[in-house]
Amino acid sequence: MQSRLLTLLVAALIVSTNAYARLVVMHGYADYTSALVWIQADAPGVVNVRWRTEHDGRDHSLTLDAKAADDDVVIARLTGLAPGARATYAIEGDGDSRQAPSARNHTGARVLMPQM
Repeated sequence: MQSRLLTLLVAALIVSTNAYARLVVMHGYADYTSALVWIQADAPGVVNVRWRTEHDGRDHSLTLDAKAADDDVVIARLTGLAPGARATYAIEGDGDSRQAPSARNHTGARVLMPQM
């Protein structure tokens, strides 16, 4: 009975440790033409950020290096934004990817996460 319970506990631990997000993304300060995105990876490595601006249709990209010395945190500045225009973005790194729902920041700019 005890070994069966121990087996179930170990299995639950394995399942729960694989169910968490490897990338944590938070939106930061935004002004009329740019926005900051704070990204924390689970381990050091490359983080790729891509975004497309609606008003001119341009694709932008940024490659950042998450380092253990910085707690695997990178800050991406999304540039080329315009008030009231949509921008879509995608973040990939640490074996994970992130996209978010539509939002509006304090400047009136709408931000829509992509189907990139």
